[in-house]
Amino acid sequence: MSIEALMAAGSAMLIGKLCPTTVNATYRRLGKTDLSVSVAYGAERFEAVEDDNGTSTLEVANRDFFFAPSELTDWGTGTVPVRGDRILLTIGGQARAYEVLPDQFDGQCYRESDRYNAMLRVHTKRVKL
Repeated sequence: MSIEALMAAGSAMLIGKLCPTTVNATYRRLGKTDLSVSVAYGAERFEAVEDDNGTSTLEVANRDFFFAPSELTDWGTGTVPVRGDRILLTIGGQARAYEVLPDQFDGQCYRESDRYNAMLRVHTKRVKL
């Protein structure tokens, strides 16, 4: 086994340890057939939003999802998350929808978890079903 293959295998194993619990979700893109995907997810992050009167409220829920790039290959090799895609799943008995959006810091909708592309980290915002 080459060093490159060994490192890729080690990276995949580490990702499995870091994201041991996955759930089934639906990945939706307008004009495409829905895909059943296996995802891990991070905690929701809420942001304070201030209106014109200076009143602050918590209303924006962001959550990152993690899954293997191979989850999207039914749409073609090299398919990556794009703005407007949706991830639909049930958490704690409640159906939820999250829309893929660019990260506020780097403007990207997703990041590769490592140089071996073992996992994607997809940035989303909770939206109404």
